[in-house]
Amino acid sequence: GNWMNWEIKRKLAEKQMLQRDLAVQLEVSEGYISRLVRGSIEDGKDIKARVADALGSTTDEMFT
Repeated sequence: GNWMNWEIKRKLAEKQMLQRDLAVQLEVSEGYISRLVRGSIEDGKDIKARVADALGSTTDEMFT
């Protein structure tokens, strides 16, 4: 939901990263990250774990 999306944005800002940087790190398209942040994609645990790891966080911290 919206909280998850806000948490991704907050962590990106904290690390001074762009969505593009996260996309490159995760080897996905920038558009995919954009849709994830906007809440257009409901993803499983795999991408959530990869996003959290890339942002130096945990899935529990970011997605619960």
